Amino acid sequence: MTDIVIDNKSTSKTDTEPVGSVEKDGQSDVEPVSVVSSWSEELIWLNPPTIHHEFHWDANSEQSTPTVELRCLIAKALTSSLSQSEQQTVVQMIKDNTNLVHNLGITPENLPNLVNHGLVIAMELLTLIKASPQMDEYYDALVSMEPTVNALEIVNRLASTVDLPKQFIHAYICKCMSYCQSLQDKSTQLRHVRLVCVLFQSFIRNKILDVRREDITVEIQRFCLDFNKVSHANQLYRLIKNMEPGAPSTLSPSSTTHTDSPVK
Repeated sequence: MTDIVIDNKSTSKTDTEPVGSVEKDGQSDVEPVSVVSSWSEELIWLNPPTIHHEFHWDANSEQSTPTVELRCLIAKALTSSLSQSEQQTVVQMIKDNTNLVHNLGITPENLPNLVNHGLVIAMELLTLIKASPQMDEYYDALVSMEPTVNALEIVNRLASTVDLPKQFIHAYICKCMSYCQSLQDKSTQLRHVRLVCVLFQSFIRNKILDVRREDITVEIQRFCLDFNKVSHANQLYRLIKNMEPGAPSTLSPSSTTHTDSPVK
C-alpha cells in the first residue's frame, strides 16, 4: 500500500491564512474577529453574578398576628357571652402584646356587640387605644348604642381611667336621659333610671362633671323631677342642689332635702 503524504507547503494560502488577515510587504497583519464583543452586555443576563441576601427575622411578626385561639374567642365574643375565664384569657393575651389590639378586627361598628358580650375585653381594648386617632369614632359608637347595663358600666370605668372628652360626656348624658324617657315598660324604665342616676352621681363626685358650670345641669335636674318617684333620682337632685353656690358643702345627699326636692 502506498502511503499518502500531504505536503503542507502545497496547501493553499487561503486555507492557512487567518480570517481577516491582510498581507503587506510580505508580512501578514492578523486582525482577529471578535465573536463575543457584541454579546458582552447580554451575557450577564444569561449568567448573572451570584447575589447574596441577608435575611433578618422580624421579632414582631408572630406577636402582631393573633393566634387561632384568640381569633376564635374574639369571634365568639361578638355573638355570645364569654365565660369569665375566657375573657381573662383574651385580656392576658392582649396585655402580653398590646400590638394585637389593632389586628383583632374590633371596629366602631361591632364595638356594641363586644361591650354587651365581653365587657372586660372591651374595657381593655378601649383603654389601650385611647390615644388612637380613631378613638372619637369609638366614643360615637358608645353614644349610638343602647345604654345597657354593660354600656353604662364601661363608660363608668372609662371615666375613672381615661380623660373623657367633655363633648362625649354631655352627649352620653343626653342619650341616657332620652333613652329612659322613651321606654314604655315601667319596670324597665325605672330600673334604667336608677342605673343612669348612679352613673351621673359618679360623674359629679369624681369631678368629671362640674354641675356648677355645665349648662347640662338644668336638663339633669329636669330629668330628676320627671322621675321623682325613684329614690336615686331624688339623691341626684339633692346632690346637685347641695353643690350650688351658697349651699352647705358638708351636706350629704341623703340628709335634709332641699325645698325644691322632688321627694314626696
